Amino acid sequence: MELLREIGYQITMSYSDLEEAKSYYQQCIDLARSKGNGRLEALCTYNLAIACDVNGELNRTLRLLDSAEVMFRKQGNIEYVGNTLNARGAAYYFQGFNDKALEQYIKALDYSDKHDLLKSSSQALNNLAIIHRKSGRYADALAIYRRSIAVKRKLSDTRGIANTLNNMGVAYGHLDSVPLALAHFDSAIAIYHDLHDGFEIGSTRMAMAELHVNRGELQEARELLESALIDLADSPEDQLTYAQAQLLLGRVLRRLNDPQGALVHFRIAEKVLEGSDRLELLADLHKAMARALHATGADREAFEQLELANTLQDSITSSETRRTIQELEARYDTQEKEKQIELQSLQLEKREQERRTSFIVMGGLFVLLVGAGLFIVGRIRSNRKLMEQKQIVEQALGEKELLLREIHHRVKNNLQTVSSLLSLQSRSITDEKAREAVQDGRLRVKSMALIHQDLYREGDLTGVQMRDYVEKLTTSLIASYDMTDRVQFVSEVMELSLDVDTAVPLGLILNELITNALKYAWPDERNGELRIMLREADGSLQVEVRDDGVGYDADATRSVESTGFGLGMVKSFATKLRAEWSIRKEDGTIVTLIVRNFKLAR
Repeated sequence: MELLREIGYQITMSYSDLEEAKSYYQQCIDLARSKGNGRLEALCTYNLAIACDVNGELNRTLRLLDSAEVMFRKQGNIEYVGNTLNARGAAYYFQGFNDKALEQYIKALDYSDKHDLLKSSSQALNNLAIIHRKSGRYADALAIYRRSIAVKRKLSDTRGIANTLNNMGVAYGHLDSVPLALAHFDSAIAIYHDLHDGFEIGSTRMAMAELHVNRGELQEARELLESALIDLADSPEDQLTYAQAQLLLGRVLRRLNDPQGALVHFRIAEKVLEGSDRLELLADLHKAMARALHATGADREAFEQLELANTLQDSITSSETRRTIQELEARYDTQEKEKQIELQSLQLEKREQERRTSFIVMGGLFVLLVGAGLFIVGRIRSNRKLMEQKQIVEQALGEKELLLREIHHRVKNNLQTVSSLLSLQSRSITDEKAREAVQDGRLRVKSMALIHQDLYREGDLTGVQMRDYVEKLTTSLIASYDMTDRVQFVSEVMELSLDVDTAVPLGLILNELITNALKYAWPDERNGELRIMLREADGSLQVEVRDDGVGYDADATRSVESTGFGLGMVKSFATKLRAEWSIRKEDGTIVTLIVRNFKLAR
């Protein structure tokens, strides 16, 4: 039994054949059960759950962990009860259910602290911090990381301390505390040097490079990534990280105007990831290759890479749908358990009632009991009908939601294809004004595609979250004009969900105003700030796009019709939205809109 368990564990850790690993664990469970060895039955059930988790089988993982936890509690194995709670959180986390994962990690931490399980507490703290960091709550993540380091010091877990210092460096980087971020990265690297761990040194240098890339310090990032690749190449146990480093270095080289050099690293990453199930990473790689190929004039190959990226994006969407179905199944299993408990309670209550009524001999009471029984049966039947009707309605709503999600998905894909075609077409246009007009059209199409992309990815299929949309739109436009290093974007957009009929014209207006600012506000490579405000007040939407550039031509403000197609389109959509708008010069250009005709999402 111990041998079966050990073979299964080694196969699981090597990721070589998870089905074979599960077979060994199941043999161990069957043999342990037949021999009455509860300890090994529980341990192999736990190991089988981990193998199923690695294989992406969420429902089976949760069922096995439930069984293992019950056995561990009966045996008084408090250490593995803590491990089980952490493993349940990890199962939810790796399937994208962060709220459920957070709930399980908190339970694991409370249990571990109560029973003084330092190792389990350390795991729970690290997992909690990761969720906070992934959710953008970096200050909360740092507070938890500090607690985690204190626990790891008690355990003398040097490697764990280094890993946490690395994670803290990433969090400080997101908070723009660059000196603190670099100090934590350097401390982590010093520990990894003492441990002779080249792989972790390379991973940490890669994290430092990402920090420099975000700050526009591309040469520093390039040097770090070249060193990181040497460390990662000498430690082949994690090819995924090696591929990520190659992809990042390729992006840096492309931004340093070396698309041929970028393609060398992209193709290495492509070879490493061949056959991988990391669809999002592959989609990002193909998009990056398309940009580099486009820069070298290989437009046909660039378009092929874009098509591959779109195909992978479709697969990602299908995976997200499967995860949603798994979550619904998990909820259904939970509801079934609750129904079984409720049924058992009702059966016990019924037996107790029968025992009491056996002492009652009066016929009148018997008649009352029969009447009460008929009443209860009637109520049960009525409730059953209501439940059936509710299930029919919920099923219809679910089908409608899937249909709407698919519609938005297809619209987004079609708009992306149009955008890609316009981009390729612009390469063959020699007239500068015509090429600029086509490029402007492409950006307008992208602004609409972004709306449909958010609609099918978010839970609300009828409303657009404007804060996220404006931030994505503005960041995308700044990158399109290669002004990331020169223009700082400041968002003053309130949390507001708008109906699609309002969001699309408003998005096109914002696209036009932002594009005009990027084209004309900061000539001669000047630096500047772009500030966008959107809020609801006094029964209207108040929108303001402000730049600190050279300022709008005063003559043009008196003759909007003569300013060209762009502002003419703004005027047309403003009329549709019954919007009052104005342009004025005040330390730059300020465009203000007061929108009367708008709809909030239901």
